[in-house]
Amino acid sequence: MTPMLKCILFAGLVLLVQRIMYVVVGFGFHKTLFDHAPGPCRKLPPIEYGSEDITTLPSGIAIISSGLYGPPTSNLYTYNFNNPDKGVQEVKLVNFKRSNLYPHGMSTWIDPKSGKVTLFLVNHSPDREAVVIFDFNEAENTLSYKKTITDTLFTSLNDVVATGPDTFYATNFLLFGYKYMLLDKILRLSFASVVFYDGEKASFVATGLSGANGINISPDKRTVYVATTFSHQVRVYSRKTDSSLEPVKILNIYTAPDNIEVDPTTGDLLVGCHPLVHKLLSSKERIKGASQILHIHFDGDWNETIREVYADNGNNFKGSSVASFYGNQMLVGSITGHLLRCDVRGF
Repeated sequence: MTPMLKCILFAGLVLLVQRIMYVVVGFGFHKTLFDHAPGPCRKLPPIEYGSEDITTLPSGIAIISSGLYGPPTSNLYTYNFNNPDKGVQEVKLVNFKRSNLYPHGMSTWIDPKSGKVTLFLVNHSPDREAVVIFDFNEAENTLSYKKTITDTLFTSLNDVVATGPDTFYATNFLLFGYKYMLLDKILRLSFASVVFYDGEKASFVATGLSGANGINISPDKRTVYVATTFSHQVRVYSRKTDSSLEPVKILNIYTAPDNIEVDPTTGDLLVGCHPLVHKLLSSKERIKGASQILHIHFDGDWNETIREVYADNGNNFKGSSVASFYGNQMLVGSITGHLLRCDVRGF
């Protein structure tokens, strides 16, 4: 065997070991998770087939997207934190067929003068990736269809954050689409991106990401946060006057982040995570992933304090994707399972 061939074989062996170790660590095979909650928790019916994203209005109304994966149908719901006895309510869609609803991430824009609420919703129609815009009527619990936005740069939309009545940032989770997700995960490809839609067209504002998932913005609209699932990071960007993004910090959180919610008062982050990714792939019928919610606080110099608010090994609640605080209550959403409500008594 020639020295050159030995070098090639050694390099290949090193690469193989590196990929194996990445799968072991990246999929969470090395982890042990201990169940805990900030207070008593209970599942909220009628949601059984996912509560993938949640966005909560200042009034205490939480809007919930359901049915991303699997039967029977997709839906949108609301939950009033101030009236928990009312339970989860189905939202009525006006001028939009429920059969065309394939909801994923979402965000709201509140007009500073009128208080009018506009919902931006990622929708995975069979023929196109789109962001659908609705007007929300809280009193009637209705969403009235306004328009559908598509663009050639919308390749595999995951989440959206509104910046105006018709402008937004959105994440592309993968380069080629969701059917190649496992390949991206194993190879740790960095083809995901963030785009900005200016009201007429989309443009790239961040590229080279590994599984760009949840996205959100600070209360002052100057900082954008992006969860990169495959690299186990929360990326922090400064938003410029032209809406371009400048990297500020890469925070390694050693778990796979999904959606990000931002506290409107403190600016703190609440991140839904998948600590044991291998459990997400262990069921052919319904996802059996573990759950983890992280609370992240940044000081003025971007030094972070991270606390684990909630964790479940998959025995009681599966596949946490998002969490939202309001007062002393917390909602936890799931990819394909139930919606969880917890009393917050400390964490």
